[in-house]
Amino acid sequence: MNRYKLGIGLLILLVLLFGCKKIENTDDTADATTTTTTDQTAPTVSSGTLSISSVSSSGLTLSWSKATDDQSAQTALKYQGWYSTSNNLDSTSTAASNGTSIADATADISSLTVTGLTASTTYYFNVVVADEAGNKTAYTAASQATSAATSTSDTTSPVAGGSGVITASTQTYTSLLLSYSAASDETTAAANLTYKVYYSTSNNIDSVANLTANGTAATTASTATTSASVYNLSPGVTYYFNLLVSDAAGNKTVYTPVSTTTTNAIILFEVNPVDSGSLGGRSGADTLCSTSKTNNYSNLTCANIRAFISVSGTDEIQDMPTNYSVSTSLPIIGPTGLPFGTNWADLLDGSVSYSLSDAGINTNSAGWFSGSDAAGALHANNCSGWTSSSGSAEGGFKNLTTSLWITSYVFTCANFSAYSILCLCYQ
Repeated sequence: MNRYKLGIGLLILLVLLFGCKKIENTDDTADATTTTTTDQTAPTVSSGTLSISSVSSSGLTLSWSKATDDQSAQTALKYQGWYSTSNNLDSTSTAASNGTSIADATADISSLTVTGLTASTTYYFNVVVADEAGNKTAYTAASQATSAATSTSDTTSPVAGGSGVITASTQTYTSLLLSYSAASDETTAAANLTYKVYYSTSNNIDSVANLTANGTAATTASTATTSASVYNLSPGVTYYFNLLVSDAAGNKTVYTPVSTTTTNAIILFEVNPVDSGSLGGRSGADTLCSTSKTNNYSNLTCANIRAFISVSGTDEIQDMPTNYSVSTSLPIIGPTGLPFGTNWADLLDGSVSYSLSDAGINTNSAGWFSGSDAAGALHANNCSGWTSSSGSAEGGFKNLTTSLWITSYVFTCANFSAYSILCLCYQ
């Protein structure tokens, strides 16, 4: 029995010994067959040159030769494009840190379409190729400027609002208000359309060509308006007004002309200075007035221009309504429309409603020469009918409203350099 047990024990011992040896051999074999070599070699680019084509204002196409690799198949290599507005994409790391990705890394491609760029801007581009082990190589960075932006040519004129109707209102001697409906345009926003008022004393501003050729600009160009005030007109004159509207491309259209007559009045303005009392009589004084109107009051439209002065016993200020058809009922105003006298009689009844300064009439000199008394009759002091620089001249002051406005001081005819004469402008 003991011999039997001993045999069993030896058998078990032998099994254990040989079994452990086999296991050890198996482990050694496994270690030998599972060892591999790590890929640490980046792909190779032949020239590294990037080609750029199909350049537009917002994009272009990048092209390159495909890379090769010692482990990964060429079809397995992935390419990713980058761009920047600075020259900072010359390596795999700077491309990723400084650039904007054109698209996700894609295998087996040799071109990329770049979109969303800004017109007239220089960009820098690069492409990074990666193998299956993650090794990367950068191509040689390239730069390219996008082309200038192009736009579709706008050749369509704006459309006048409200069927082109213009309304005139709030009329005075020298101003009025024009109202109109806003225009529209197929390209330019309504708020960006510009409006400019023109006028003429003839009905000849009914088209863009006629308006620019015959009209006088009454306002500067302005946007987003439906009304315009017009100033510096003349009393009692019929005017034609029109509106020129322009879009951003320079296309223009006009509204329908509207005509209106300003409230009538007589305008009083000055000639300053005059050299002496030798004015050349009535005709010479009138010529001085016409010249002053041309040089200093070109906006005024005057059918008649006369010096407001007494020259002789038959040519006195009080006789001007009879001699020169000056209205006795119309108000007298300054050149900008400020009131002076309510009518002709108001000038010669011993006082006036406003001073010459208040009305903006006599602004550049201390006083003026009338040759008249307070009632408009010839005064003895008149420089011999305004033909001589000898003697004396009667005159008034600009800041008075009593009769002294017209007859208050006797001046020498020899030197008028600090004084003026007054003129009438009337229809």
